[in-house]
Amino acid sequence: MTEFNPTMRLRAANRHVHRIVQRSGSSFVWPMRLQARPAREAIFAVYAAARLWDDIADGDLPSSAKRAGLDRWRAEVERIYDGRARSRLGIALAPAIERFDLPKTTFLELIDGMAMDADRPIVAPDMATLRLYCHRVAGTVGILCVRIFGRPDATAASLAESFGLAFQLTNILRDVREDAERGRLYLPRESLDAAGVPVQGALLPAMIEHPGLATACNAVADTAEAAFARGHALAAEGGRQRLGPALRMAALYRLRLEALRTRGFASLDSVRLRRRDRLRALLMPSLSR
Repeated sequence: MTEFNPTMRLRAANRHVHRIVQRSGSSFVWPMRLQARPAREAIFAVYAAARLWDDIADGDLPSSAKRAGLDRWRAEVERIYDGRARSRLGIALAPAIERFDLPKTTFLELIDGMAMDADRPIVAPDMATLRLYCHRVAGTVGILCVRIFGRPDATAASLAESFGLAFQLTNILRDVREDAERGRLYLPRESLDAAGVPVQGALLPAMIEHPGLATACNAVADTAEAAFARGHALAAEGGRQRLGPALRMAALYRLRLEALRTRGFASLDSVRLRRRDRLRALLMPSLSR
């Protein structure tokens, strides 16, 4: 029967992954399309996993149901590594895991990151908690990706951690108003305290209108800038070979951070990058050597 043909099952699973990736509309997709097919399929499967698990954590279900959904995916990760994947995503991930030696612990950490959002809204975490969150939801994806690019070394993993922190902080700064409307505020408590912004979870609209919020956001932007700088220093130290996609994404996110700083954090209006600027960041040939 066709449904039991492993090749047909894998093709169907990859089509499922591609639909998830295409629906996302993420700028992440474009630099990954430049990869050879095995790497491209692997990265798309990793991205689809992150997207599906994030959708569970961000959904409208009660926390207990979100937790249960993420626990089911933890069980599926275990099955994937045992050669018994049941889901279409699991079937798509299995060859990527085998070919690129992707660590099981990294996938489980990614799910742990999503679980941090599933329990209760995060409001003004301390910086250590924020860094842990950024590692789990972004650094883990970066670590998996650099292995797929052919760089399983420690320097590339550290670069992925640094860029993951920078990317996630940039996203947090971009989404302050949107997150507040959903009862969340990822800006660290230390930055808010230093800026004189009172932390009142029940009064998030008032918090984000506080005149000190811009100062707190600028402090977070400084942390993101430092993480970008560390990532680029690691690339120079360890060699840029096979890191072109990571560096292109860094160029895109840094451009986004610059646009936010140019707009200023006294305003929380959305910022859109011009298409030509996005393309220039993603297609910089000097980064692909």
